[in-house]
Formats: sequence, structure tokens, C-alpha cells
Amino acid sequence: MSLHIDSVYHAYKKKRVLRGAWLNCQQGQILGVLGRNGSGKSTLLKILFGQIKAQQATIKVNQTWIKRPFEEPGLIAYLPQDHLLPNTLKVKQAIRLMLSNREMRNSLETDPMIAPHLNQGVKTLSGGERRYLEIRIILGLQRCFSILDEPFTGIEPRYIEAIKTLIRHTSNQGIVITDHLYAHILDLCDEMMVIKGGQSHPAKSKEDLVKLHYLAPSLISE
Repeated sequence: MSLHIDSVYHAYKKKRVLRGAWLNCQQGQILGVLGRNGSGKSTLLKILFGQIKAQQATIKVNQTWIKRPFEEPGLIAYLPQDHLLPNTLKVKQAIRLMLSNREMRNSLETDPMIAPHLNQGVKTLSGGERRYLEIRIILGLQRCFSILDEPFTGIEPRYIEAIKTLIRHTSNQGIVITDHLYAHILDLCDEMMVIKGGQSHPAKSKEDLVKLHYLAPSLISE
């Protein structure tokens, strides 16, 4: 199965953010989306999910046009930059509210990185603990595609590596991921693209990221 969005144009007030951007992700693929602050990458992901209605966009699953991907049963899940889970819930309540599959709930509740916190409030978790829990829930929804918007930013290295392991082991989904910690995108993704000037530019290496002015040339040897 493929998820495709094309010819995306969108502006906020008079500022044009996206100018014909596109994205294509295959089920089983990990696609990285990079871009500087304000480049429009998060806007593109929100349009892909259906949270924002673009001024112009074409979205297809295989060859079928769809209007609101999030309304299609079993198609897509989205992790926003901000917190996904309400502060008022305990961890166990959040898991049982979000996941209907009993086997998947049990898997989360016995996860060594989650189990010690089951009776804690979500708001008491560290940034890494909370992000790990949220990503396990999103991937546990078992959609065909999952969008992860900045899953690594601001969390401890231990949880970054644990999240990368989760993503690598989720082979039955297409995953679209964006983050400013580009080294993890390079390490993790099958394909990459850079949003620049409101358009999509394929990239395969650090050298491509330098050519697209996303990285400084001095970083090429790191």
C-alpha cells in the first residue's frame, strides 16, 4: 500500500509556506522529512493526516483519492510535537483508553520501560518516559501508516535509542518521521526528503543535505 500527497499549496495569512510539496510513503518503509524551522514540514504532515485543510492538495491511497486520511478506518495515526496524552490520566488509564486490542495493551503494560509507571500520572513522567509511552501507543494502534512529528527532540539519549528500536521493529507500517536531530533520521530512514522553499527535495546522504543547504559543509566529516 502507498500513501501519496502531491501538489500541496498552503499559506498562513499572506505567507506562502508550501509551494507544490509532495510526499510518498510505502507500507513497510521509514521516510524521513527534514527542514529548517518554518520550512513547512509539520504543516505538510498535518495536511497529510487531515488536521489541516490545505488550500490545494491531492491525497491518494494507492490510486484512490481521499479527503480526510484520519477518517479512513485503520489507515493512519499521528503523533504531534506537543503531548498526545492528557495530564489527568494515569499511565494504565491512558493505555486502556487508547488501545482496544487486549494483546497490545498487555504488551505495553509489561514493557520494562513502562511497567514501573503504570499507576503514576502521565504528567509525572519525564520527557523521555512520556514520549516512549506515546510512541508505543501510536505504533500499537496498528495503522497502515504512522506519522511521528519530532519524536526525539528534548529527550534523553536512552529513550532515543529505545524509540529507534521500536520504529525499526515496526515492519508492517509505513512511518513518516521528522526531527531536527538529523543524525537519527540518517541512521533510521530508508528514504529522506528536505522541505526547502516550500518544495520537496529527495536526499540520500549528508552530502545531499549540504547541497540543499540544510547542513553546513563543516558537518560533512562528522
